[in-house]
Amino acid sequence: MVAAWVLIGLGLFCFGGAFPLYVRANRRRTLPRWGTRTTGWCANLNWTTRGSVSCVIAYDDATNVRRATRSAPGKSIKYAVGTPVDVFYDPQARVEAVVAEERFSWVEYFVVFVAAAFGALFFLLGASAAF
Repeated sequence: MVAAWVLIGLGLFCFGGAFPLYVRANRRRTLPRWGTRTTGWCANLNWTTRGSVSCVIAYDDATNVRRATRSAPGKSIKYAVGTPVDVFYDPQARVEAVVAEERFSWVEYFVVFVAAAFGALFFLLGASAAF
C-alpha cells in the first residue's frame, strides 16, 4: 500500500514537472516572434566529451547588461571567436536567448513528453495498486 502511494506521488511529481518544462520550451520556440533581436559575438568555444563544440555567444541587452547564451552543439565550429552573431533574447530574462540562425530543437519537447509519460505511468501503476 505504501509503495502504491509512493508511485502515485512520483507520478504526480513527474507529471507536474513536465508543465514548467513545456512552458520554457514553448517560450524558447516562439522567442523570435516576441523577443528582442540584437547582435552578439562568439566569445568562447566549449568542447563536449563527445567531440561536439558549441559557441558561447555574448551579447548586451537593452539595459547594457552583458549576458551569454550557447549555440547548439555540432561537429564543427559554427562561429569563429569574435564573429558577430544575431540572437533573440527575452527582455525580462525569463528564458535563455536563442541564436537567430538556428532552428528550434525538438529535444526540449521530447524531454517534456518523456517526463509526462513517466508521470502518467507511475500514477497509473500506483493507482491500480492502491485501489
